[in-house]
Amino acid sequence: MKKTSTFKKAFRVVGAVLSIGLVYVILDQPSAISEMKAACAVASVGEPIEAVIGKLNKKGYVPIRFNLEKELVVVSTSRAFGRFNCSIEHKGGKVISTAKAAGFIET
Repeated sequence: MKKTSTFKKAFRVVGAVLSIGLVYVILDQPSAISEMKAACAVASVGEPIEAVIGKLNKKGYVPIRFNLEKELVVVSTSRAFGRFNCSIEHKGGKVISTAKAAGFIET
């Protein structure tokens, strides 16, 4: 009998922790979205990409550079958990566009 009650307690604790985590992620969604909107607002078309990256770093955002077929910087934060991000396209050292990327929900 003791093993059954211990198992039930452990199951309840794990369930409570998972529920709290899920509620946090759902309730934190609006602030994560507004944070990504603010990151997109840092860049303006025609601005030097190095200046934009400097601003992003100062504000605590994590810009990740991609250079495949087009030059791209993707910005995300720990709060966004990869659910939302902002992409900044640049060419010749100048920003040519900013776009809301995967998972971004307009509010």
